[in-house]
Amino acid sequence: MSSPLDVGALTGLRPPSPDPAVAARHRDAAVAAEKFEGLMLTNLLKSAFGESSESMFGSGPGAHIYRGFMETYLADHLARAGGLGLQDTLTRALGGELEALGPSAPSRPPASDLGGEA
Repeated sequence: MSSPLDVGALTGLRPPSPDPAVAARHRDAAVAAEKFEGLMLTNLLKSAFGESSESMFGSGPGAHIYRGFMETYLADHLARAGGLGLQDTLTRALGGELEALGPSAPSRPPASDLGGEA
């Protein structure tokens, strides 16, 4: 026969709640790391697309503006999706102590913290 599971005994297995100041510092560092990686990706995409006079937006007087919008949009979404894989290292370097938050700490901030959709 099986005995009923004592759910109350499992509450001790949860990691301790992180210090709110540490959690805020980690969130700020993670957001800054993601934005920095977005800037790096923007520059990478500008180099990849080159400086040709003809692009998918034509060669009119405003083509370079739309091209810049596209590069920034792509870079931001690539960074949000994991980018070059630098975000965790940058977050730690900026003072976001992942270890202090325990094993349940998210490595990336929620998209809502970045001003984007979830």
